[in-house]
Order: sequence, then C-alpha cells, then structure tokens
Amino acid sequence: MSVFSAEADSWILAAEKFSFSQRTVDPAIQAASTSLPSLVLEQIAENLERMPRAQEQQDSELYTLKTQRLSLFMQLSKEVKTRDSILLESYSPSRLKFKLKAQDKKIENLKKQVRENLEKTRAVRQKYSESIAADEERERRLEAGEVVEEEKEQKNFLMDLLFDRQDEARIIKKVAFYKNDVTSLFEADKAASSGDYSSFAFEKACVDAKISGLLTGSVTVYGSYISVAVNIYSFPGAKIIASAMEVGDKDDLKSIAIALARLLTPKIADSMPVELEFEIEPEEARKNLQITVDDVVFKNVEGLFRMQSGVHRIMFSAPGYNSIATSFAFRGNRKFHVKADMVKSENGTANLYFRKHFPGDIFANGKLAGALTEEEFSSRIIIDGHAILGHCIDENGETADFFIPEKYMTEDRDLLVQVKAFNRSDYIEKRRKMMYISYSALIVSLMPTFYCYGNSYAASRGYNYDLGISRDDAIAWQNASNICTGVSVAIGAWWIYELVRYLQSANTVLPASARPVNERKIAKVKVREEKRMEALRRKEQKKLVKAADKKSAAPESVKEPGEEAAESAGENVEQNKEVKNNG
Repeated sequence: MSVFSAEADSWILAAEKFSFSQRTVDPAIQAASTSLPSLVLEQIAENLERMPRAQEQQDSELYTLKTQRLSLFMQLSKEVKTRDSILLESYSPSRLKFKLKAQDKKIENLKKQVRENLEKTRAVRQKYSESIAADEERERRLEAGEVVEEEKEQKNFLMDLLFDRQDEARIIKKVAFYKNDVTSLFEADKAASSGDYSSFAFEKACVDAKISGLLTGSVTVYGSYISVAVNIYSFPGAKIIASAMEVGDKDDLKSIAIALARLLTPKIADSMPVELEFEIEPEEARKNLQITVDDVVFKNVEGLFRMQSGVHRIMFSAPGYNSIATSFAFRGNRKFHVKADMVKSENGTANLYFRKHFPGDIFANGKLAGALTEEEFSSRIIIDGHAILGHCIDENGETADFFIPEKYMTEDRDLLVQVKAFNRSDYIEKRRKMMYISYSALIVSLMPTFYCYGNSYAASRGYNYDLGISRDDAIAWQNASNICTGVSVAIGAWWIYELVRYLQSANTVLPASARPVNERKIAKVKVREEKRMEALRRKEQKKLVKAADKKSAAPESVKEPGEEAAESAGENVEQNKEVKNNG
C-alpha cells in the first residue's frame, strides 16, 4: 500500500574536506578543498526531502543485525574462555560438572542467538530482494528520461480498517545538514580515517555521528582551471548514491558549486519526477510570463514542466500584472495541473477620506502618503493593485492603523476609513482594570447576598413552622436579602458592561478597514468639513477681536484728570444720542 508518512528523524547530509592532487601545493587550492564542500551544501535546495529506497532500508537493518552479531560473538568468545578456565581450576568432579553445565548453557544460549541473528539476516535480504530489483528497474527507466509512476496496489479497505498496516508505509525524511551548519565538516578519528569508506570502522564513525549521506570529493588543477569530482556515500552500507563532476575557473568556485549542487539534488531527493501543467489567465499574461521555481527563473515554458517531487515554491510574474507565489508539496501524483489567474497591476492614486478628522501624517505600506492639516481632510495614496496596510500618526504622536483590501485598489476610488489615534495599550489596560474591579465587586457582593438569602430562607421556614421566629425578623431578613440581591444584580450588570467594553478595547488593535463610498456620502463629509472649517474661522476671528480689544484697552499715554473728565462727558453725550435715536 503506497502510503506516505513523515518521521521525526531526518536524513543527515554531511561533507568532509576534499582531497587535492597536484605537483605544487598551492595554498589557494588547499583553502578551496575546505570551502568547496560548504559551498556545495549551501546550494542544496531548501525543503528537500528524501524517500529512502529498499537498498538503504536493507543496509540499515543489516548494519543493526551485524552490530548485534558482533556483540554476541564477543560475548561467546568470553564465555568459551571462561569455560576453559574452569577446567584449570581444582574443583571436585561433581562441582566441576555443575559449573561446566551452567557455562555450556550460557554458550548454547549465545549460539542460539547468533543463529537467530543469521536467520534474520537472510530473511532481511530475501524481504528486500524484489524491492531492490524494482528500484534498480525504476532507476534505469529514470536514467532513460521516463516519468515513472509509483505502483499502486489494490486496496482492501475492509482489511485496512481491521488491521494496522503502517509497517508498509513509505518513509519520507527531510534532508538536514550535519550539526545544522553547512560549514561544519565531518572529520573521522585516526582509526576510522586510515581505511576506506567501506571499512567497518569508518562506517561505524558515520553511523555514530548519525550521518546518512557523506559528500566526498577530489580537486585537480590544470593551470588556471580546476576539476572537481564528488560522490555521496550512503551510510550504513557505504554505497555511492550520487556522483558528479564539473570543470571551471579556479577563481569562480561558486559557479562550480552551483553546477555540482544541481547535479546532486535529484539524486539526493531520489523521488519520482512530477510533471506540472500550467494554465495562465488571461492570455496576454502568458506572452512574457516568468516562472520561478525555488529561485530559478524559467521563461517561455511550454507544455509540461518536469521537476523532482517534494515541496517547491513557485512564483508567476509578468509585466503589468501582480506576481503570484505559493509553496506546495508536489508528491503522491505523477501530474499536477496548476492554474494561475493573473491580475493587472493598478498604478495610480485613490482618495482616502477619514470619518473623524485629525491633523497628522499618513503612511501606506511603510511610505509617507500624505499629511492631514486643519485645512486638508483627505489624502491621495498611490495604489499598485495590492492591499495596503496604512499607519496614521497625529500631531501628538498617537497612532492608528487602517487596511485597504486589494479589491478596492482601483484608480480614483473614493474610500472612507474610521480611525482614532490614541494610546491603545493604556486604554486596554484601563478597561482591563475596570473589568477586574467590577468583577471583584460582584464576588464581594455575593457574600452578603448569599448570607442574607440563607437567613431569609431559614427565618421564613422558622416562622411558617412556628420555630420561635417572629414575623418582623422574617420580614427584616427578607428585605435584607432583596436589597443585597438587587445590589449584586446591579454590580453584575456593571461587570457585564465593563467586560463588553474590555473586549471592544482589545479589538482596537486591529486595523480599521476602508470602505468605498458614493458621491452622496463624500458630499456629506465635505459639508461636515466645511462646517468645521467655518467654526475654526469664527474661533480665530473671536481670538483676533479679543486681542484687538485688549490692545485698545491698554493705556497709550498718561492723561490729565480734566481731560479724562471731558472725554467721559463726551462719551455720555454720545450714549444719550444713541438712546434717543433708538427710541
């Protein structure tokens, strides 16, 4: 059953220092033999996954069995030597027979475990023989350029429900780097590095370091050119799963590393190639379409696009259209149909009105879009077809956010947004405190309420059953219970009110969403702003009049008492004339 499952462990890829061969040892080449492995690993695509094949799974199980078998053999050797030493001891015949019998039992038990281990080894080889042959055939067909579809077995859904068949699941491992660092190179100890890669000591060193794949290589220099040959060994098993070779300028190591990584990545993934069929709308967008797959740009893609299965990031871009990007796990099927509806990018301006005016700066997507003053109550923002996250800062430094959806991004669109710039953290903290105060008051009020209610209930029953409780006492407890209950209900209503206000205050951190408005609504906004401006002008005029009155009331020069009396008399005459005229 071809079921995929993800394991917690990863397929660890490491690299060792490349060997180099030339007559004259060049320090630059020595440095390249250390830097090239890290450069190659750095170019390996991210989110790369590997599905270990039957050979690797067999090698892993055989290595475990071999390790157990060696341990059993060492124990068997120890027990045999112990038995031989018993014969040299001076035991009585009965004691000697007893000890030899016990030792023979241990030796026989170890021999039995060794035989079982060998039987398991043969069973493992038989178990994976057909799968290995199928993988070899699959590899041959892939080398021939065919798209191989995974074999699908007939599924018995009833059996799947009754029995757990997870042991048949295909394992997918994420490719990770040794010590999570591409610059960390693997160095085996002297005992392991003295032999070849297939030696048990070197294999054990890699397995102990949890290395699944080891990148090795050799560097050869001819004049100003360099030849790099690399292999990737799979452990346990020490089998070559990928090989590549590249020649280039020794001063351009990065290009060599990129070329080697592109050759090695399909082998590392070792997954079924998939075909992508693109459907791009509208037709004009397909003319100059660029498709970027994992940071690699492809132009004029016609027909089916082939790549390795796994997680890939695909981006579509065309002049005059908004770019579209997504990541998807392309696995499980041989062919995928990808449809992209390109949207034309709108380049222009839109009118943004605010329900409540405030002087300050308006930012759109991190750029200054305009400023609101006492005279300006709207702002023109630049649009490009994408959604806009805006930010407002008033003259007091308080902030507010707003959001304009992509569907409203059209030329000369009138948009209205309701924002209020204030300190939201302080406001939320204030509402939180009031909510907790009201809640604490409610809890405290419940204590006398329950106390009075219990006593009222007991007094009522005592009075009804003639238990020595007077009518006045029962009525008094009932009145106290009613009063306390009323207070608790009022405080409970207060707590609900404060809770609602607190939840509303928490929502103030969300940006206000802009909405399109018609001309009638814009006219109302303009009339409101004209009234506001008129009120401001009247206010400014009153300030000027008051300033002029203060200036005229100030004494310009010191006058004689006679002159002041004459001026006072003249003012009285003028007032009397005005009164007569009014009459």
